[in-house]
Amino acid sequence: MEYYTYAYFDENNIPYYIGKGKGKRAWDKNHSVLIPPNERIVILKNNLTEEDAFKHEIYLIEILGRKSQGTGILENIHSGGCQPSGFIQHSEETKSMMRLRRHSEETKKKIGESSKGRPCKEEVKQKLSKLWTGRKLTEDTKNKISKSHMGKKLSEEAKRRMSDAKKQMSEETKRKMSEKAKLREAKKRGET
Repeated sequence: MEYYTYAYFDENNIPYYIGKGKGKRAWDKNHSVLIPPNERIVILKNNLTEEDAFKHEIYLIEILGRKSQGTGILENIHSGGCQPSGFIQHSEETKSMMRLRRHSEETKKKIGESSKGRPCKEEVKQKLSKLWTGRKLTEDTKNKISKSHMGKKLSEEAKRRMSDAKKQMSEETKRKMSEKAKLREAKKRGET
């Protein structure tokens, strides 16, 4: 019995979102709505089973209604209770809006700075490796990557790691890399 239901209230103390969660879910930034300040996040019922939390969430959303359905005041996308824990299913309209949204250069810089030096779990590294293994990059993508690296100075540590990695490569891998480098140079000169 670790689940609870919660509500987000606006500055006029009117609820605009009802949710179900456990742990710090009510304060998690991964929501489809704006997260209010802590004093406007209210735990409605706690010490519930997941099933009871779903039922309470469904009940409250039914009573207060959803804006998207023209039935009430809540910004909830779904009627509640239908998603497994930690899963957010957005409507096609919301997905479309999210795809169009772009971070400002300032925000991108802040995200980049906050990510620097953050250790990456081995499990995440393996998932990313599987995701990208065998994937062919378009010429346009390759050019963008190349341009983004131009003029950057590598640290001595980075140079050492690259050197160590190259020493561990098989002769076949070295040969393939050499052939690809020659092809790239030939393309630059317009020979292919």
